[in-house]
Amino acid sequence: MTNSISRWLIDHGKPDKGLWTLAKLHAHGNEQDPWVRAEYDQIRDSIEFEHENAAKSYLELFRDKSSFRRLLLVCAIQASVQMTGVSAIQYYSPIIFENMGIATNDTLKYQGISSVLALVAQMVCIACIDKVGRRWAMIGGNLANCLFFTIATIMLALFPPGATENASASWAFIVVTWLYNISFSATNGPLSCKYHSSAE
Repeated sequence: MTNSISRWLIDHGKPDKGLWTLAKLHAHGNEQDPWVRAEYDQIRDSIEFEHENAAKSYLELFRDKSSFRRLLLVCAIQASVQMTGVSAIQYYSPIIFENMGIATNDTLKYQGISSVLALVAQMVCIACIDKVGRRWAMIGGNLANCLFFTIATIMLALFPPGATENASASWAFIVVTWLYNISFSATNGPLSCKYHSSAE
């Protein structure tokens, strides 16, 4: 992620700050470090190449293999993120909680806890993504999200909202939605936006 910040700085007329950011991350601030200089040169050459070969029209997004690959990747990633059930879990969990017999005040409290857990997960993502890499984080996040959504769906089928007073099932559903939110916020949530901005 820091390399992306360096890239943005170099691309927006701040090469010195871009070099400093790379040096701070990889060489304790040593801007003359061979690896830092090589990475800096590679980023600068990549930016120059992209500016020279930038698409001149929307048709080039489909004609050029590299552009089409990026377009396809961005669309596929956004579709995969939505297919994990994020909208249903985020928007409807308070209603589902309430239907399962949980008081409205408690519903809002549990949703608040979920939001705090999401913020912590996003901070973990920011701290670790340069070491882990985006590809496997996205793939693993999609798989985990689908798993948690499937578990939540099975639980709703076995213990329909309003048809049971099973407190254990209610708590299990709450925990599964929390786990889902942690998984999503540590991987797909922030990383899908990153892929959109860089189209890498």
